[in-house]
Amino acid sequence: MLRRAQLDAWGDPLTSVLGEINSGGDVDGGGDVDLVDRLRRVLQVFCLPSPPQLLPGIRRAMLEGPETSLTLNAEQERAYRDHCEKVVQFLSAGDRFTYVTHRALYAM
Repeated sequence: MLRRAQLDAWGDPLTSVLGEINSGGDVDGGGDVDLVDRLRRVLQVFCLPSPPQLLPGIRRAMLEGPETSLTLNAEQERAYRDHCEKVVQFLSAGDRFTYVTHRALYAM
């Protein structure tokens, strides 16, 4: 919906506000930032399903109380790494510097 509004030149009041935000969205003042695209990428991450192999161990740890660490078997670790890689790919959107920076945030 937001992408369509952006492509339609921000025709109604809501999209006009989004357009104003988008044109001033660069904190560093280095040019326009496509906030609609950033929102789309964040929503893609939110829509990623949790790896089913990880859920039983996490639920068990939650029931047992506070955990400082959680040990994963080989299958769970592979699922975790694959999930993290998808998150990084969505957030970086093909930008190599952003990809490397996001990837550094995860224990991969």
